[in-house]
Amino acid sequence: MEISVVIPVYNAEKTIIRCLEGVYSQTFKEFELILVDNNSTDNSARLIEDFISKNKGLNIHILHEPKQGSCAARNRGARNAIGKIIVNTDPDCIADKNWLKDIASAFDATPTAYPPYKGGDGEVGAVAGNIYGFNPQGIIEKFLSLFTLRGLGEQKIFERYDLLTGGFATANLSVKKDIFGRIGGFDEDINIYGEDHDICARIYKAGYKIITVRDALIYHIHRNDLQGFVRQNINFGIAHSVLLRKHFPQGLFLEFPRFTYMKEGGFTLPTTSFGIPVWLNLNSFDKKLFFLCLIGYIFPPAMILLPLYLTYQIYDIKKRGERLDMRISIFEGLEMAGLLFVKSLFITFGSIYGSFKYRVLCI
Repeated sequence: MEISVVIPVYNAEKTIIRCLEGVYSQTFKEFELILVDNNSTDNSARLIEDFISKNKGLNIHILHEPKQGSCAARNRGARNAIGKIIVNTDPDCIADKNWLKDIASAFDATPTAYPPYKGGDGEVGAVAGNIYGFNPQGIIEKFLSLFTLRGLGEQKIFERYDLLTGGFATANLSVKKDIFGRIGGFDEDINIYGEDHDICARIYKAGYKIITVRDALIYHIHRNDLQGFVRQNINFGIAHSVLLRKHFPQGLFLEFPRFTYMKEGGFTLPTTSFGIPVWLNLNSFDKKLFFLCLIGYIFPPAMILLPLYLTYQIYDIKKRGERLDMRISIFEGLEMAGLLFVKSLFITFGSIYGSFKYRVLCI
């Protein structure tokens, strides 16, 4: 058995059947599927049982993890896996039919197949596939297809994590089982939001590389409710603080438009007797609008910059949509610009909350 696909399941009745159909349409057949029920209270279990009864001979195992959280569920599945590769995805994801074939090929490929590659020692320990939105309809689904959980879209090898690059979503992340066990699996103290980048960071620290694969496709069924959208982005912001504290306890990260400054060690705020990590993102949409408004308040004629920047942002959104064959009207572009503001604003709120909780400066 080469591959074990592990999927945590929690109240996934709306998407689990399409997820299972995608997994079992694979052209690569040497795999087992491990579903880990994480205390679902809906009809997920019954739907899974019905699917199995209608599709005899499936190599599928159903486990139960009483500890709540996707990390605990994924770790439970990995402990019971017999494959050499642990392939992680989610119950709201639909796999392309060649997904597992492309993942297996990536683990077997030589580094020269993934330019730019600068050489060096170190085994490939994980493969990160690409992620697209699945048939987005509502404005929030379309927005998330453009701005959230996007795959890299190119073949490349990564050797380090620096908060801004090198982290990949568990919706399409595969890890060699021996390495997964060696680094301790997913950190169950993080549980969700940030656990994916955390395990990538630990893979690099253990001396391994991660390959990104453009054609190993997963289609993610995005949420379409504003409340969930806001909650998700607050948690993204909190995750930033968690990752900063855990992996860069004395780092300094400054993001400006078209410029980034990073120093990963030895930084200490002058007002403290101890070093704390600092991550200031001055390139986010909410902060750009804030500074444009501030400039306009100080020098009123400069207020013309605000509608000009919004026009540029709408144009950029439309171009992003074209690259994914998604037609976006000017009105939809304006709506998405509003959602981009909401997204960045609540990530900032989450980062500020996380700064107090985890004793970092992350804004």
